Amino acid sequence: MSRKKHGLLKEGLSSELFLLALLKPSNLTELGERLQNTKTPSLSKIYTALGDLEIHKYVKNKDKIYHANPKKLVLEIENILESKNQYLDDAEKKIITLLLSGNSFLGFLSFQIIEKIRGQPKSIHKTNALEIFSNHIGQFSTIALFQRSHDPRIKKASQEMKKLSFDKIKEIIYEFDKFMIENKKNFNSKMSDTILELSSMEKKSIPDLSEIVANIKHSVKTMSPMILFYSMKVSTLKKLSLLWDQKEGFDFGVKIYSKYAH
Repeated sequence: MSRKKHGLLKEGLSSELFLLALLKPSNLTELGERLQNTKTPSLSKIYTALGDLEIHKYVKNKDKIYHANPKKLVLEIENILESKNQYLDDAEKKIITLLLSGNSFLGFLSFQIIEKIRGQPKSIHKTNALEIFSNHIGQFSTIALFQRSHDPRIKKASQEMKKLSFDKIKEIIYEFDKFMIENKKNFNSKMSDTILELSSMEKKSIPDLSEIVANIKHSVKTMSPMILFYSMKVSTLKKLSLLWDQKEGFDFGVKIYSKYAH
């Protein structure tokens, strides 16, 4: 399927503003403050970039509050998968849209996104929104596949989740999101470190790899975003795992670990 690609999510102000609006719908000034980390932001270029996003329906201005459109991000993810000869059906697109609309997954990424944006030199805007989300969706899918293969409890839970209707899954995610908001201060930051370590797993020695895998099995299954991944079909997870640019290194590491762990 051919689609016009605007490149608005790959770098520049538009990409970063989309990310910030997706994390938290905000007005022009609030977006400027969060982007520039100042109470007196320069807004002219931000206004222009938001205009471009609005024209192409990446954001919607409702009562002067900018809301990101997660369906446009799903379309961009589709383009990546189609380049790999993988295609999403309507049910798969629906559940990915739900993932990108939930507080738990976005909350997990929020700190990393803000740090990445603010860590750039002044006036440099190279943050790739599409890359951030596609990579993390690929990571989580890979982890869910790994857990199903290595943890009988996760496999059983996934089988039970597959029996639920989409509306029931949505209700469960809502409850987890609510819990996460209420317990935000107690959120375990170790999970963030564990996920980030996966990107360099192929560089680890065997003992380090064993420790990382143990951390994954212990901590990821308690994290609310994983609930949605557990509900996905194996075929869907296999497609989405291809979004992670470190998947080959992870698969190689797991093979080596499996060879020497028994």
